[in-house]
Amino acid sequence: MSSQSKIYAIGAIIVMAFIAVVLLTQNMAQPLSVSEYISDGGSLTYTVKGYGSRLNVALTSTNDYMYVKIVVDGQSVYDKNNIYDVNYKYNMGFGYHIINIILQNPTLFGLGSRIQVSGIVSVDLF
Repeated sequence: MSSQSKIYAIGAIIVMAFIAVVLLTQNMAQPLSVSEYISDGGSLTYTVKGYGSRLNVALTSTNDYMYVKIVVDGQSVYDKNNIYDVNYKYNMGFGYHIINIILQNPTLFGLGSRIQVSGIVSVDLF
């Protein structure tokens, strides 16, 4: 193989790697900022989709307890009730993932307070 052919082959590999990185970062899971009020007995579900390997969930509830369930690719990985804070990290393995975060204000027979849940959900690429 001539030196010019080697240069073309290396150039083609660099271009293909660049295209792969661009496509991957465009389909990467985007961070989700959470700031919602949930009435007594109410619930919300957030969905994050995209490529990544590590899930980071940091949420805080004001005024009262909350229930949080995290489902990754159809499998429940976190399920806790009566908590004020969540600081959860989960190694999903690299790939395309569908993540559902279910937030609920446990009911007190309709007499409970409205809570505000705030925080961030992010997925690291590596």
